[in-house]
Amino acid sequence: MALGTVLSRKMGEGTIPRISNEVAKTLTLGVACVVATRDDRLQPEITRAWGIALDQDAARLEVCIRGEPDCRTLVNLRENGQLAMNVTRPTTDRSLQFKGRASVLGPPTNQQLARAQEHLARFAAGAAQVGVPPVLSPRWMGNLCAAIALDIVPAVAEHGLTVMHGSSPSVGAVGYLLNGGLSFCGRAHGLATNHVRSLEVVTPDGVARRVDPERDPDLFRALRGGGGNTAVVCGVELGLLPYATEVGGGGLGAWEACATAGRAGRECS
Repeated sequence: MALGTVLSRKMGEGTIPRISNEVAKTLTLGVACVVATRDDRLQPEITRAWGIALDQDAARLEVCIRGEPDCRTLVNLRENGQLAMNVTRPTTDRSLQFKGRASVLGPPTNQQLARAQEHLARFAAGAAQVGVPPVLSPRWMGNLCAAIALDIVPAVAEHGLTVMHGSSPSVGAVGYLLNGGLSFCGRAHGLATNHVRSLEVVTPDGVARRVDPERDPDLFRALRGGGGNTAVVCGVELGLLPYATEVGGGGLGAWEACATAGRAGRECS
């Protein structure tokens, strides 16, 4: 799901990006949750997570991860904090993607463990609708070794900056960038892919690379707009736009007024 759909903004003084109501509701359903981390060599580590919860401001997300106390997921989080989380309902093909910096809170509390059990029960009920026996659910839980928190508020917002995000509910952030990325502010700033400064990728030969206009420029150009079939993209460095507040929407009017409205829209964007 693109960033514009995941986040909603409270306009006015102290603008803060938050999880939208639609996404917050989805997180309370029987979703499958997978978290991915990486080490400094870009080697990934993937595990399941349970017990998703938002704080009252919908700006911080907590979850319990599966693994042992010395698992690579925790090691990676303590070293660099980089985390990607994918959330999917078993009865649909839609998914949510969250990326950012996470922190380890410590061993799960009794409240967090109870929340994880409730989450598992909802997921098992949904999975049963597509033919997965509920008796398998204890295997999915495993040992929950730690609770982690992911702050939804982007670090750039407090500096009056933003990214050229999209608005489609069925397109992931990386796929949006690799296929061009038409933002609502595209008339003023072009395609989102033109603001990609570098990419962290793994090529088909299994080598982790950082590509930019100076390092492997051919691959860099192929990825920006080429669809991403030439490498697996693990990270993206983006240029930012100097906007502290964004307002979007649509309008209806008489056909005769379209030319005037179009000119006004171009001047505003």
